[in-house]
Amino acid sequence: MFILGCMLTVTSADTVPTHGNWQTPDGSSYGFYKWNARSVRLKAVVVAIHGLNGAPSDFSSLADHLSQNGYTVYAYDVRGQGADPVRKHRGDLADWRLLTSDARSFVRQVQSWERPRLPVFLYGESMGALIAIHTDGIQGIQGIQGIVLASPVIKFRGELRAWQRLLARVVFAVGPLWRVDLQKFSSGKRPVLVTRDTRYQEQLQHAPYKIHAFTVRFYRNLVAMVMNSDPAARKLQCPVLVLYGGQDIFVAPEAVIAFFKKIGASDKTLHFYPASYHLLTRDFDSKKVMEDVTLWLNAHVRNLRAV
Repeated sequence: MFILGCMLTVTSADTVPTHGNWQTPDGSSYGFYKWNARSVRLKAVVVAIHGLNGAPSDFSSLADHLSQNGYTVYAYDVRGQGADPVRKHRGDLADWRLLTSDARSFVRQVQSWERPRLPVFLYGESMGALIAIHTDGIQGIQGIQGIVLASPVIKFRGELRAWQRLLARVVFAVGPLWRVDLQKFSSGKRPVLVTRDTRYQEQLQHAPYKIHAFTVRFYRNLVAMVMNSDPAARKLQCPVLVLYGGQDIFVAPEAVIAFFKKIGASDKTLHFYPASYHLLTRDFDSKKVMEDVTLWLNAHVRNLRAV
């Protein structure tokens, strides 16, 4: 089932990352990674969904930490991102519902691989959090015991002017497959800072899975997910943990707070890291973030055992 993969980053000697492939509902084949500690008693499984221009390796530090605390972690290659096996599909997305279909299918696959009735939690980061919101909130995943939303992109900083919205609609209509590099339109064309860790920021700029230009329809689908995140949040019923940073370049703290209030679940928790940037587990407060996630997971695993 699994093929031994290369070390994605420095991990604990007891943690063994492995690589495999799985098939989506439409017959496409995508890769995934699995981390688990050999000598630690297993409590539950965490399925992680990476964000825009991300990869499963983004979770290597978090996965190492969680595996040492009794959690098996899976992370799969998200459709349309840099590891998509079909090159022309990288940076493109025909319909955002394919992302939620993939997430639901992968969770079911993981549930079939792991021991019956083992609790499964979702962890979504950035755009991955959006996928998790829509997958559980609108379409639902049977057997999910909780969701962690890290830096959810539920509203963009700033508002488009009327002429910008009109221009976007025209471009969406006439050139859905045009590719656009938004960084070229940013001030001074500087890299978008997603962490205070300059070494990791530099690694991201040269990552082999980095995509420079996405299609217009990819952005249209991303915007559709963002615009519909509030209705999806109201339908969330399982326990939810939301994590966000005060220096997030994409989402303002007040937008996350407003979103949190709309989550339908009665069991919901919010953690704020004032100095952190967008990639919380790759920033200087990462240890605190990972400890908070572990404590939340532990508490909910104990609650399930008590039922």
